[in-house]
Amino acid sequence: MIVDLGEIIAYLGKGSTLTTQEKGLANLLWGPVEQSIKDLLRSDVEQATYTHLLPGGNVHPTRSNTLDYFDLTGGPLTRSWGGGEGNKLQLMELPVRSVASVYEDRQSYGGQRAGAFGAKTLLTAGVHYYIDWETPGLSKTGHLVRIVSQWPAMPRTVQVTYTAGYNRAELDGNKNDPAFQVDASPIKLAVLETMAASFNASLDLQTGASGPTKSNETGDSTDEYDETESGIKVVIPGAARIRLQKYVNYARLMQ
Repeated sequence: MIVDLGEIIAYLGKGSTLTTQEKGLANLLWGPVEQSIKDLLRSDVEQATYTHLLPGGNVHPTRSNTLDYFDLTGGPLTRSWGGGEGNKLQLMELPVRSVASVYEDRQSYGGQRAGAFGAKTLLTAGVHYYIDWETPGLSKTGHLVRIVSQWPAMPRTVQVTYTAGYNRAELDGNKNDPAFQVDASPIKLAVLETMAASFNASLDLQTGASGPTKSNETGDSTDEYDETESGIKVVIPGAARIRLQKYVNYARLMQ
């Protein structure tokens, strides 16, 4: 999880005054709030290992000087319809931290052919491709760049196993930790802000109070409300949404 229950309770300012009912409500909101933030970011956020078959569908993203979508560096991405062979392959989860293996099998049929992605289709980093590192262990673009050759246009012909996301030190904003490379603490703060807004809105919902209006103390009108089947209300404050903008993973739109 991005935050733990102790951090939630501390942020709510409840401490020992938290009632059993309120603790139950916090527990009930915890998962849906974190998922709402992950959905907004189009990212799993926490560091994990993935195996994906690429490119996805009929869209193959490449870098250019034309403004279209943005990756985590703020740099532009454009779309080439029909798959369009190119030398850059977009990984789905960002930021990329390491790449364990890359297989290219143009006869894999999406991995459904017997023997697909066998040992002979394994590519070597620095020989067949390289990772677009900003610094070693951190790629905000998530690009695998093919050397000399180009990536296949046919969907699901490249199998990549890689690690992506933010580690605990980065989510905590602990710059003294050797694992820290990029500050992701605004994501954690946005989760806590959303927990607090959702906690208060859900208390109002359960007690029959009128609840907050669709604005916050700064005058924003971008708060979002989502009443779940369990009777809780998830509220993403406008300030939190603004805070999260630079972390949105637009690479997911490319797949």
